[in-house]
Amino acid sequence: MKLGGEQGAKLVRTVAVVAFLIAAAVGGWAMSRAMLGSKDLLVKEIQVVGHSHLQRDEVLTLAGLDRPKSTLQLNKEAVRARLLANPWVQSAEVLRPGREIVRIELVESIPRLILAAPHLVLVDAEGRVIDRASPAYEHLPLLTGASRKLPSKSDEAQVDPQTLELSRGLGGALVQDFSHEIVDGGVVRDAVSMVDVWQQLDEAKAWPVIELSWDPAEGFTMVVGTDVDVDIVLGHQELKGRLLRAYASLEAAHTQTDRLERVDVRPSARAVLRFHGGERR
Repeated sequence: MKLGGEQGAKLVRTVAVVAFLIAAAVGGWAMSRAMLGSKDLLVKEIQVVGHSHLQRDEVLTLAGLDRPKSTLQLNKEAVRARLLANPWVQSAEVLRPGREIVRIELVESIPRLILAAPHLVLVDAEGRVIDRASPAYEHLPLLTGASRKLPSKSDEAQVDPQTLELSRGLGGALVQDFSHEIVDGGVVRDAVSMVDVWQQLDEAKAWPVIELSWDPAEGFTMVVGTDVDVDIVLGHQELKGRLLRAYASLEAAHTQTDRLERVDVRPSARAVLRFHGGERR
């Protein structure tokens, strides 16, 4: 059965319109592909500044710029978000000083302590976990006792958000299983502050900080020294003042530090020194 003249013409017009739309879409897609692949529109220069631990190639891979990329596809905020997802990146800015130029400005996280939690990890001044410890940072003081296990999910409400974030940085699925070890961010921050105070006092580096330990009952103990280790018992409170007294005691006993074992500055306004053989003063 043949179609009538008007109906046939309508069908022809419809087919023509559809064909035109398909051709336009294919043409647009082809043009878009051609533009994105055009060498004239590729990013030609990438500047990376502020990196030290991370290598330039690592930064480019993190940013998704390790392969040729069209300037039309570059999303500065997306690149910045990719960079900030890495714990070594504390802050990042992505700039376009020119149409074909990308500039990445980084501020890297600075490891301050090696934390036993229970794996050895690097933490910054705020207590954020950066990475697993490596030989390049073995000179940093070791902090022990700053982690604990939560026995049940009922303890979830007792954990501050910062501690939760630290635990996630360690790779523990804390929000799902509260038997994982978590880090006490407050203890980490106190320990970093103590190291800062001590390093300002010990400019000659006669008694560098080797280790710090935290115990809920006893508080902080700090181990300092080079050839001979000296335990400095600090407790829980007035940590800066006690550090000042401890350092003054070490200076006063400098002729006997090879025999000194322990300095206890928990007693108010004085220090108790213990030497080899049990001698005290």
